[in-house]
Amino acid sequence: MARVDQGRTNPRWWRWWPGWSYKRTTIVVCSINLIAAIYVLRSLYSSFYFFSSGVHGASHNPFSVKYRDDQIKAIEESIRARKVAEPIDLIRLVKEMEDETVREKLDLELSQSVKQMVTKEILHRLKGLEAGANVTEQREALELWRIEKLEEVKQWSIANVTSNSTMSSDEAKEEIIPGRPLPPECHAEPHTDYNGAAVRWGLTHHKESAADCCQACLDQAKRAKSRDMQCNIWVYCPYETGCYSPDIYEHKHQECWLKQADTPKLNFKDRIKVHELRTKSKTDLLSQLKELKAELALLRVAKVTGGAPNKLSKIKVVRLSIARVLTVISQKQKAALREAYSKKKFLPLDLRPKKTRAIRRRLTKHQLSLKTEREKKKEKYFPVRKYAIKA
Repeated sequence: MARVDQGRTNPRWWRWWPGWSYKRTTIVVCSINLIAAIYVLRSLYSSFYFFSSGVHGASHNPFSVKYRDDQIKAIEESIRARKVAEPIDLIRLVKEMEDETVREKLDLELSQSVKQMVTKEILHRLKGLEAGANVTEQREALELWRIEKLEEVKQWSIANVTSNSTMSSDEAKEEIIPGRPLPPECHAEPHTDYNGAAVRWGLTHHKESAADCCQACLDQAKRAKSRDMQCNIWVYCPYETGCYSPDIYEHKHQECWLKQADTPKLNFKDRIKVHELRTKSKTDLLSQLKELKAELALLRVAKVTGGAPNKLSKIKVVRLSIARVLTVISQKQKAALREAYSKKKFLPLDLRPKKTRAIRRRLTKHQLSLKTEREKKKEKYFPVRKYAIKA
């Protein structure tokens, strides 16, 4: 009976492994799982090490991408073209303008003296009310004071803008030129320059006022002989900080240039136009950029030393002109790079057309027009029939 009970309680396979229990089985299974987990973690770590290895381990890395010599050369040319096309000077100028704008905003904050003055005015206005004035009357008095101050600021800003040398051509014509009044035959145009052959160089020809410069041009035209050049253009610089010059010579204070041209051509008018800059060569643009930077430096010195308002307002115009010149230079560089890479197989990313991912993945017209053999047979043997009723 004892043998029968032992055979019923223990299965047959239990006899093959004497001393085996459920506890030992659990330990073995957990050990196998732990070994498998360690192996998986080791494989993942080794793959991560391969991908994160440097150049020295790239040759032994089975997952590394190997480029051909022509592909490496194309990548290097692309990086070089991107560095050349990057407008570094323009980016630096924009950052300077942003920093200066932030500084101007900080300067607009009221100083302590102004705050004290405003506080005194408000207290004086409140003291002027009756003794039994309530909160509503005090608010009305403060609102009336605020409206009066806004009106004063508005009137002051209008007067300041009128007195300054502004950007519009109408106000530029009304600008007062220093010195005695100009005669009507002079036809003065502020902030303007014309091309022409120099009759008298302004480097050695100085006049006290614009009227004297114009009179010198008229006198030279009267005294000139038939074979000599007769002055019909005069250029005068009335500002102490100098004037902008489109040529290589800097126009200084009280310089009077006398010129002659059969068909005078305008080469500078207040602002620099982008369409005019695009017609110039890179050398002319760089020389003009150098002159504008020099003029901007002089204007900044005048700003620190307390220059006239019309000089300070010109800083913004000169900065915008520098930005326009740098933009045109950058556009010309990109156009030259596009022409250089027009016949090459690989294009840098900056020269490729800007498209969305959907447009880039879209099928071309040729790919859309392709048909399968089944569609071709269907169209051949089962063409679309058109029926019409003949009257």
